Amino acid sequence: MILSIILWIAIITFNNEANGNIRIPAITPEYCNSTEYYDSICMRCRRCGRDETQTNLQHRAHDGSCICKSPYFEKMRRNPYNVTCAPCPKGKVLSSDGNSCLECAESNPYNETLSYCEPCYNGTFVEDGKNVVCTSCQNEALTIDDILNVCPNKKAADHMHCSELNMVYSGGYCVPSTTLNDPSLFTIKYENGESVSSAFFKRNLKAALNKCEDGNIASCQLLANMCTLLLYKIVETNACAEFRRIAKKYLLECPRKQLWLYYIDEEGEWHTEKDLYRDNVPNIFSPSLTQESSKLHIFAMKYALNGTFLGLIKIKSDDLHLCQESDIDEDIAFTVGTRFERTCTRSLQYLWKSSELFYYDLYLANNQNKSELYPIPVIIRNIVLNGEFVNMGKDMSKWRLVRRFFLRDHISGIEDETNLKDTLNQPVAKVFRYVSEISLKITFKSEEIPGTIYPPLLTISYAEATPDDYMKDKKVTMKFSVSYELNQESTKKSVKIAVSVLSTMAFAWSILQTYSWFRRSGKHAVDLVTLGKFLVFMSGNLSTVFFIVMFCTCLYWFSFFKRQDVIYTVLPTQVQEDFLSVYIGIAFALKAVHLIHILFVQCSIDIFYIDWERPRVRASSVSARVATTSKNVAETSTGADTKKSSGNLLKATPDKINAEMAGVSIWRTYYAANEWAEIQSKRKTSLCIQLFGVLFILKVLGFESSTLSALKLNVPPEDVHKYVPYSTCCRFALGVLVYLSVAILQVVVRKGLYERFVEDKLQQYVDLCSVSNVSVFILITKRFGYYIHGRSTHGKADVNMKEMHEFLRKEEEDLCGHRGLLPDTDQQTFQILLPPGVHDQFLRLLVPLTSYTQAADRMQGVGGRLAKVDIDRVANTHYMLNKFLSGFIDHSFKDLDYIVKDRVMLEYLLDIECYEVADRGYFYNDDGRSFSSVLFYGNESILLLFDVLLFSVIDIASSDYVLSMILTFVTAKAIQGLRRSAGRRNLVRKALVDERFLT
Repeated sequence: MILSIILWIAIITFNNEANGNIRIPAITPEYCNSTEYYDSICMRCRRCGRDETQTNLQHRAHDGSCICKSPYFEKMRRNPYNVTCAPCPKGKVLSSDGNSCLECAESNPYNETLSYCEPCYNGTFVEDGKNVVCTSCQNEALTIDDILNVCPNKKAADHMHCSELNMVYSGGYCVPSTTLNDPSLFTIKYENGESVSSAFFKRNLKAALNKCEDGNIASCQLLANMCTLLLYKIVETNACAEFRRIAKKYLLECPRKQLWLYYIDEEGEWHTEKDLYRDNVPNIFSPSLTQESSKLHIFAMKYALNGTFLGLIKIKSDDLHLCQESDIDEDIAFTVGTRFERTCTRSLQYLWKSSELFYYDLYLANNQNKSELYPIPVIIRNIVLNGEFVNMGKDMSKWRLVRRFFLRDHISGIEDETNLKDTLNQPVAKVFRYVSEISLKITFKSEEIPGTIYPPLLTISYAEATPDDYMKDKKVTMKFSVSYELNQESTKKSVKIAVSVLSTMAFAWSILQTYSWFRRSGKHAVDLVTLGKFLVFMSGNLSTVFFIVMFCTCLYWFSFFKRQDVIYTVLPTQVQEDFLSVYIGIAFALKAVHLIHILFVQCSIDIFYIDWERPRVRASSVSARVATTSKNVAETSTGADTKKSSGNLLKATPDKINAEMAGVSIWRTYYAANEWAEIQSKRKTSLCIQLFGVLFILKVLGFESSTLSALKLNVPPEDVHKYVPYSTCCRFALGVLVYLSVAILQVVVRKGLYERFVEDKLQQYVDLCSVSNVSVFILITKRFGYYIHGRSTHGKADVNMKEMHEFLRKEEEDLCGHRGLLPDTDQQTFQILLPPGVHDQFLRLLVPLTSYTQAADRMQGVGGRLAKVDIDRVANTHYMLNKFLSGFIDHSFKDLDYIVKDRVMLEYLLDIECYEVADRGYFYNDDGRSFSSVLFYGNESILLLFDVLLFSVIDIASSDYVLSMILTFVTAKAIQGLRRSAGRRNLVRKALVDERFLT
């Protein structure tokens, strides 16, 4: 019963050990006393001697092996630690090397009392292999080689002893005569197709196998090294298969850990996902700069090629790659929370010549208690199983975890009889392997104690080089990285929910916007234009949704990651950041579509300046020539069909038209148009202030350094940036936060201070219209637009300086009427919803200018000059439009009328009109600047969002705030220039203003 329990415990222990899921005492050779040797397999100190009868006869030598104590001699040695000691027979003394017993010479007989030969006077003792002879100091017949030449006799004795055991003498030990003889066991197949009959395997595999079976620890480690060189490929009989068979015998000898290379259970099953998410890692990390818990303490069991244990050493990050040592004293790669990346290019000859082949087993030390180690699993991308690179894909169930690795291999590719020599006549490997990429990943637990982790994972990719590459001195690139991950499923779920909810709201809002446009356009059925409008509105709204969600998510990561006192969140991985970048790129593209639509709408509005000035001259003052020419134009203009209700008002004789036109100055209209051309591309924010403000905060004040992918560092940012990359998430959050903060500050200062105490461009323009006696009539759709009432309360504006001064004084002292559209009001700006007839009549009056459209195009190419006949037609059309619109404003048409009213709250919130329009329109009172929606000024939020997204996209691609800011500035200026140019052209085409007078 007891035996069954012990066996059951042993099986459970083996399963745990095979999967590397135990904590190991951090015992090093320094812990061992003089009678113990260090067992690198079991990682513990063991007593010299096979049993109690031998224990007191042996102690540890300087090389770590066991030797016999004096006066006992080494009767038999099967390995460095398996020695049989025996006392010398009576009458004999121990040789100087402790390997044999010698007789005393007659001149110096054996002293039974003291158990040694009598002293040698006037000479010295020498050993000839059988006797201890006293030789005179003047006798120089024996050389040093003669004195120490006991090897032939010793070897002969060992050969004889091995023969008695039916074994052969090899490498200083007796090994079985039956060994592996299949030549394929010594052949290594590389990824480049080369098959090499390795001289190293030929010379060492048999001896390593047999001596390992005999308990030689170094030979077992050598066998493990050979399996590592094969990249853990297991066939029926090779180094890996034999190693797995022999390793099981150490189960009972090492109850805490046996010699193991594979994360595989006793039944040969792999449980990679389970092994990578064990919860028994003892470490708890914190972002402190002073505590040990902020560092990764990694140790390595280091082995030489022949299996010699070189010690359990604490390693630095520079020990895990082939680049030169970093120029930073602090090992920032092992600072918790720091994403470390180092890429270097090295000469292949340098790597080849400086090659030293060492093997490593990595362990993570408990940062709370350094006496415990936890094994770090390794995944080698080059491992092939059944012809498949199982570790290349993302399917974790196929991964194969192992323990040991090397950084470069210049030994296994050397053939026994190779013709490849270097300049020093040294053999050159047919294939040279080196680590091209190695990464250490630390995964934090998301729902457990903050700062706890799952087992770290070391990922390695090997590359191969040939002698041709060596001769060409090819440059190779190597990469080393350390990353930290956390299960972000809850965050991703929250992001998906936020995007889904806000996208649904954006969809509903887009439908409402489309419906509002549909009604304002006077459409009666859904067509392709309506569908296109919906898609544009949806693009703009979705862009805003993506931006808000991505910004809030990145701001959460940025702020909480940098400010946390315990580690409960980490920055997103590179893959997750790429996902964020895609969303940001999509948001930018959609916002660009929205901005292009706004530019098109603003540059194609119907705009006209209504001049309220009345002529001072009569028709008699008009020359006969002008009257004759105008007569023909008037007949053409009034020849169009008009409604009977308005036709009588618009009909006018040529003499009357010329009389009224001759007495009214056009300069006031031109001046108002010039001011409109100036303000149409003005914004609420200054691009120059924005540029210098953002760069000052990010670069001069050094806030950019906070976007490094690190928690806390003692090293200056300029020193670590070449190793610690910037976080895309942090850069996006900080860049947007600073950009928006500077922009919002500008808007607040402009609205609260500048426009209140210095100048308000929009209000100045309204005042200019009043002083000029000119109103502005704007239509953005067939029925909807804006109106600026600029009719002077004095009835005229073409006055001299004294009269103008007098007019202004009367307004200041309230001695005249108010400027508003309605009597005794000051409301001058309105949103207008017109009956269908207004726009129809507007288009009818523009019919005579069909040829003007072509003439306007020609004007753009010849400096804005029109033929005289075109000017006559334009002037007459301008007069007729002025009469019609001024008549509409003055309620002159019974079937085309309007009323002035306030919007209800629902109309304000939804930007939609609740009233149906038949033959009467509505003028809605506004805040005095609603017409800014056809200017850049009223679309600052859209322009700002476009700038921010452009700034972010460029920074994501370049990680350079300066370049991003410059390109954003240039792009914004280019858009402003395009808006100004296209807006001027639209004024020429729609407001009938000669471009030569637009400055």
